[in-house]
Amino acid sequence: MKLGLDIAVYSTLISGLFKAGRKGEVVGVLEEMGKTGCKPNTVTYNALIFGYCNEKDFELAFLVLKEIVEKGYKPDVISYNVISALCKGGKLQQAIDLFEEMPRRDCVLDVVTYRTIFDGFC
Repeated sequence: MKLGLDIAVYSTLISGLFKAGRKGEVVGVLEEMGKTGCKPNTVTYNALIFGYCNEKDFELAFLVLKEIVEKGYKPDVISYNVISALCKGGKLQQAIDLFEEMPRRDCVLDVVTYRTIFDGFC
């Protein structure tokens, strides 16, 4: 039996590369996904968002969040919980903007979201 790479494996690989400090290799993984016909999904985009946020590259994280919508996917609460990284990075106004955008996108806020905003204000 031949096992192939699927979206779960690629998403995990992207997350692992960020955690290992090898974000430069993420582009190659995304290119390989395209060549094999494996399209990113919300989980893949979330791995990118959190990876870029952990690198303090909020501009790229926001571009990925925007791309989720452009590609026809619906950002989920995990996508928006990037608010946590924004608060920790001192980007409180951007965190508030995302917090206010969530209901407009039919995204239900969770305990983590509320706690993060609360902690950001404190």
